[in-house]
Amino acid sequence: MATRGQDVQLVVTDVVMPRMGGLELAEGLPALRPGVPILFVSGQLSHPSVQDRELPLGAALLEKPFTAVDLRRQVRQLLDLRPAHGSG
Repeated sequence: MATRGQDVQLVVTDVVMPRMGGLELAEGLPALRPGVPILFVSGQLSHPSVQDRELPLGAALLEKPFTAVDLRRQVRQLLDLRPAHGSG
């Protein structure tokens, strides 16, 4: 969890959660943290919230179960695609 003055580098969220799903979370994220990549994880790829929606730009989906190596690889790929801090 980031506190004041800290830069959020990546958001990791489950797709299917109670109250608010990860895709709904992602819809509001640009207003708070523009350009932050999102890694969605899900063990329910057949869930309608996954099948009927496209992932936001700069996001990826990692299917559960996954290994620590899978997680690290996906995080690295997302962070490498993010523009360098201060550029743009």
